[in-house]
Amino acid sequence: MLPALQASIEHSKGLLPALVHTAENNVLHDKGEAYAKKLNEVAE
Repeated sequence: MLPALQASIEHSKGLLPALVHTAENNVLHDKGEAYAKKLNEVAE
């Protein structure tokens, strides 16, 4: 299984729409932001 952030755009196509919430002081904030950015790239 390929981690979501490492998946290519081709592997990420076909995913269902998603809503990503991040909290400023959360240790996973940067990864959440990166994942949301990747989802936006796939949607374009």
